Amino acid sequence: MIPPLNFCLMIISILSLFNEQNITSFLLGLLSSIFASILFLYYVLFFMRPNIKISPVIARYKNMIPESNIQWGDQVYYIKIVNRSLHPAYDVKFQLSELVRLPAGNGKMNERRKVLSFYKDALWHIPRHKKAKSNTFAPHAVVSLIQDDILPILEDVNKCIEVQVILRHGLTGLSKVFTQEFGDISR
Repeated sequence: MIPPLNFCLMIISILSLFNEQNITSFLLGLLSSIFASILFLYYVLFFMRPNIKISPVIARYKNMIPESNIQWGDQVYYIKIVNRSLHPAYDVKFQLSELVRLPAGNGKMNERRKVLSFYKDALWHIPRHKKAKSNTFAPHAVVSLIQDDILPILEDVNKCIEVQVILRHGLTGLSKVFTQEFGDISR
């Protein structure tokens, strides 16, 4: 049986498309698309992640928040967190822990955590970092009140305070965990 003439012409025209120049341009386009996709993915995963800075010191002041469980004027501790990203941060959660390191033998250490409390341990939103003309107002910086007395923890050599901040990037939705340890009293 002989195939119809239209079918044969269609097969010949399809085969004529696969010459060396068309195959080269197809492979070049495919490889350049894959390379551009990898570059975009690298950019999103590494440069569009949340970026915050936790202050390296814990501030000690008198309590000025009337809603807290601490008496007005008592000594309280604050930690400052700054959103350094070009986009806002969402679903911000804070965790404060007392970290005790115990020797486990062979030069290794076990860690035991006891959760301490912040006055507010979650925020909906921290605005993006903007270069401001004046330094009087910084909505991208958050100060959080520690409700527990941490002075005895900081005075102990085997203990330290660990602050973890978990947040999502405003544009991409990528999450990241930031950790800062405070091991001694800074005067």
